[in-house]
Amino acid sequence: MDSNCLIILKPEDYTHGNEGQILNARAIQYETTLILNPNNPSNLVIRQGDTTRPVFGFLNRRGRVLTDSTDPNFNRLIIDSAELVNQVILSEPWPSNQLSLALIGTNPDSTTLNNYLCETLIFSINLRRVGSEMNNDTVLRIELPYTYLYDSAYIIPPDSITIHHKNVVGYENIQFANLPSPAQYPSGTYELANGRGCIRDTIPLEISDVRAIYITKQMLPPNNKDITISVYFKLNRDLNRHNHELKDESPDVDRIDSIKIKVTYLGGGPLMIDWVRIETPHAKNYLSGKFDERFLKKDD
Repeated sequence: MDSNCLIILKPEDYTHGNEGQILNARAIQYETTLILNPNNPSNLVIRQGDTTRPVFGFLNRRGRVLTDSTDPNFNRLIIDSAELVNQVILSEPWPSNQLSLALIGTNPDSTTLNNYLCETLIFSINLRRVGSEMNNDTVLRIELPYTYLYDSAYIIPPDSITIHHKNVVGYENIQFANLPSPAQYPSGTYELANGRGCIRDTIPLEISDVRAIYITKQMLPPNNKDITISVYFKLNRDLNRHNHELKDESPDVDRIDSIKIKVTYLGGGPLMIDWVRIETPHAKNYLSGKFDERFLKKDD
């Protein structure tokens, strides 16, 4: 056991829990400063000086990554060049196909499906900006391209029981179900307990077919204060307002196989991006500290 390991979870029967339990917090966090090998992304990369030990990152990145671990922005991708305006600064998260319903033969209710089992997912990004100017200039555009199997051929050779899939993949952007509040900071934000940071509220989305999120300068606190901005999307096959269903462990026709991330910098001054996350609603609550007191409480 590593000396800094605080908890190990080993379910009795499966590698993924499929019920409404506190530790069933499905999420994947991508570190913006982890430089992976595009030719072998699964090869473990240890970034010198990074005590957070990230393992998931982006294959495509533009911006500066610091080497001085004592710098306060060591764990942030720094966007401060005019050459990056209107450029994609983050794309091709790795891995992008690990989330699934993973029902394992169960028939969960809608609350469990949405809160724990990935029928609803949340995109979150933690970032900061340098300046103090407050206006409605757009600084980032965020899109979530996804892939899904829309045709398949199953071939069982006479001398083999292997099933071969013809992976014909369609590409589109996720359709969002709400938006981050556009109000000028500090309106539309709140502080989490136990020093877990600043969060921006969301607002209902009355129209459908919104497939990009825009972050403006006034939505970000001034002068190097971090904020987490989140939006949610549903994967329930209602294509009028939502998206295809997520795969159940294995690729399947008309089910989402991978969810990618595409972040475009639109200008407005220097930014620093710490991390990007795709998470279930329960995982967001878990990582935001909702259950902190239950873990800190001592047994009688």
